[in-house]
Amino acid sequence: MNYIASIQKAIDYIESDLSIQFDLHEIAHVASMSVPHLYRVFYSLTGHPIKEYIRKRRISLAAEHLKNSKRSILEIALEVGFESHSSLSKTFKKLVRMTPGEYRKTEWFYCFERMNLFERVYYLENKELSERFPDVKVMNIAPMKVLRYKHRASKSEGLEREALQKIMKLLSEQGFMSDNPRYFGYNMDSEATNDAVDPFFEYMILVPISEDVEHDSIPKPLETTTFPGGLYAIGVTTSDSDKTVISSWNRLLSDWLPKSVFQKRKQPYVEEFVTYNNQIVRMKQYLPIERKIKPEMIKIMHVEPFFFTYYRAYGPEAEERADQYLSQWLEVETFSIDQEYTKLYVSYQYGNEDNHDHWHEYGISTPQKLETTDPNMKIKTLGGGEYACLETKAYGSLSGVLELMHRWIIYQGIYLFDEERQWFAAYHTTNTLLSEEEIKVTCYIPVIVQSIERS
Repeated sequence: MNYIASIQKAIDYIESDLSIQFDLHEIAHVASMSVPHLYRVFYSLTGHPIKEYIRKRRISLAAEHLKNSKRSILEIALEVGFESHSSLSKTFKKLVRMTPGEYRKTEWFYCFERMNLFERVYYLENKELSERFPDVKVMNIAPMKVLRYKHRASKSEGLEREALQKIMKLLSEQGFMSDNPRYFGYNMDSEATNDAVDPFFEYMILVPISEDVEHDSIPKPLETTTFPGGLYAIGVTTSDSDKTVISSWNRLLSDWLPKSVFQKRKQPYVEEFVTYNNQIVRMKQYLPIERKIKPEMIKIMHVEPFFFTYYRAYGPEAEERADQYLSQWLEVETFSIDQEYTKLYVSYQYGNEDNHDHWHEYGISTPQKLETTDPNMKIKTLGGGEYACLETKAYGSLSGVLELMHRWIIYQGIYLFDEERQWFAAYHTTNTLLSEEEIKVTCYIPVIVQSIERS
């Protein structure tokens, strides 16, 4: 199974009409997987629970209409999939921290764009950096076939907008405009005319096109080429002035980059112009980067089955309640525990945390099956088979680690997730005085080798 293609089908189905009320079973059918598996894989590849993705996309479209049209809030609500003015307002305020009416009057903008998993989020920064730069993402951009147009001017001010207007006019006159065009561009090195007195400036505009577009149909003076893609840090800014754009680039280069685990790559700095009714409403900035450190290693291991005595809690605050119950149980139980052979384990319903059926388990493993009189403590076996394993620090709920591992499994293309077995994490210390950063944990995700017939 190609998980990326399957989830992209689900995204495309959602994006085909965000105004309808979605049935998760139908989306799972489109993706050729079960609903629980849809939750896990969708979350792993996008970083968002599927219901949250739908909500954010609807709010993003509503925000676009609020800024660029005079339609009423009720009209906008119905168009983007809300049943009423109040339901849109409630969700809008929760995500954007202001009402639709307040948002309409501000210069601030909210954007949550449609995801293309073939231009996938490649790396999640540490928590501190991602909180400071919530608008910066690192993505691996796939190579694209593009139209190329080189614009030349005698001054640098307004060069980008002038180049964009020229190509939009040219494509419109030639009847070559697509339904949802994307416009990329980058500055070229300044040159001089033959007399070395009058300098000129050049800006290259790129417009992605379908691979099946014939070369003979390309209007002059446009040319076709391939945008090579690669790893980029991507920021978003308004495009109201050159000063604003330059300030945003400086933020990426001078503030974000030194704090990250990346360094600049030898490729042009690329800008994408986001338009509404042929007017630029914001700009995305693509900083070419590459890693400067090695990632933690994930490996495939066989894990023998073992007994797991645990407590499972459901719903809101399930993690805290499961942790508290296990701690109290360990304090009152009379059996002796050999700390050398006993480990603390945790597991939860990954990818579905916003659902009331969400569960969280805390438990311990022992060499022999434990006998307990507490009816709320259950016993089962974990392990037994092949697992993708990663030893790491105890990063809270481990959701970021799980995302990293799920993506690694998906992009390897060798393994499938085994839905018959449960993922779990084992903590490696019994010293409660250690800080969370000092505690080590190993995460285990069950996998099976993908056969040629199923690939």
